[in-house]
Amino acid sequence: QVALDGACCCGGSCSPLPGIEDRQSCREVDSMGTLPTELKELRKAVAAAGLPDEGMRGSTADLVKMQAAMDGEVLNMLVQSFRGRTADVVAAAHTVRSIAITPAAAGALCQAGAAAALVDSLSRPAVIRAAALPAMARLAQYREAQVFLLQAGAPISLARLCREVPQEGAPRLDLVASLTLALLSEAGGPTVASAVPLRSVAEMVSLLQRRLMAEPGSLVASRAFCGLPLDYRPRFALQAIARIVEHSGSHAAMGWQTPLPQILENLLDGDLPNDAAANRPYGSPDVLDMAKACSKALLDRQGGTAEVREALRSVAVRAKL
Repeated sequence: QVALDGACCCGGSCSPLPGIEDRQSCREVDSMGTLPTELKELRKAVAAAGLPDEGMRGSTADLVKMQAAMDGEVLNMLVQSFRGRTADVVAAAHTVRSIAITPAAAGALCQAGAAAALVDSLSRPAVIRAAALPAMARLAQYREAQVFLLQAGAPISLARLCREVPQEGAPRLDLVASLTLALLSEAGGPTVASAVPLRSVAEMVSLLQRRLMAEPGSLVASRAFCGLPLDYRPRFALQAIARIVEHSGSHAAMGWQTPLPQILENLLDGDLPNDAAANRPYGSPDVLDMAKACSKALLDRQGGTAEVREALRSVAVRAKL
């Protein structure tokens, strides 16, 4: 059985999920009843009802998502749906993004074939790619999923999409692809990191900055995430930046030329809010964890003026990095 934080749970109570009042044990999740075996009904069951983005965490659907991740029949139906018509593939990709809220859930999806199905979807029309890329990005956050995405050939497909010139007013699928590659560099190393366009670093930092300054509830309506109506957490954006900085000196040098050092200082000093409540109950690090990792990696690389480097180093010392 799988705990809500992604670890094994042998009958004890798991950490409560945001938006769910009572603690739930894995046995309770496992006995919630039969899940829908039709794609349309499953997508409806795991959607974050009452929230602006169906993939958001912290809804009463979270326990259903965990149940779906433990149900082999449901996962098999979901993966098979990627072979269907366009509407089915889009719905399947959205459902994968909804379900992959913990490392364990992401791993179960990939073991069932979701990683390979998403990679195959990247060669299909733009409407499918717009659904498949965010689902792949969510999976790529987790080490449990990264190896499956690498084995399925994700870097080759993502590198091709990174180089596409977006049409005016169209979603920035090239930037979503860059973010996903950056996340995958955690397992793929410098080879994967080198496929991320250098220009993407400034755009990732802008994405992080936009999220940190955003009014609650405005992200989806404003399409702040690459022109897509999706929610995203500060930790997600900073994790991608941290991984690319860790594995590429040239990307780190680009990072020094952006507001990234100042953002890291503000996070480490507590001048910007942490997002622990939206991450830790699900087994993920928070934005402060990522700020510490990114600061260390950035300071280990060349770049930045002496004044900027010293300012970040001083804050890092206070934070005991």
